[in-house]
Amino acid sequence: MIHVHSGETPWTERPGYSKKPLVTGDQIGAPGTLVQLLRIRPGEVADSHFHKGCTEVFYFPGEAGEWTVNGQKVHIQTGDVLVIQPGDHHTVRNSGTEDVVYIAFKVNVVEDDYFESKQA
Repeated sequence: MIHVHSGETPWTERPGYSKKPLVTGDQIGAPGTLVQLLRIRPGEVADSHFHKGCTEVFYFPGEAGEWTVNGQKVHIQTGDVLVIQPGDHHTVRNSGTEDVVYIAFKVNVVEDDYFESKQA
């Protein structure tokens, strides 16, 4: 059994968003796996980017922000799941007044697999 106290894990600030790892592949014997919380503060934008190998599965327990994937706006509701596959250009904007916080389940995670893009 692994029991994670998420309050003990610090947020890492990135341009436009923050992230907090919850479970790593090393902890569960599944290299390339990562579970984390992501947070986008009001007025912030996680710029358009893509991954060549990583698949991201996002779960939205509340407000999801404004998502664009491969140039298409995606309307996400509370409880939805969004799967971002390798090569999907994606961005999210928080135009609300509260933080947008969601859970990311990532597979095939490797170093240096974050690429900025001009499209979303």
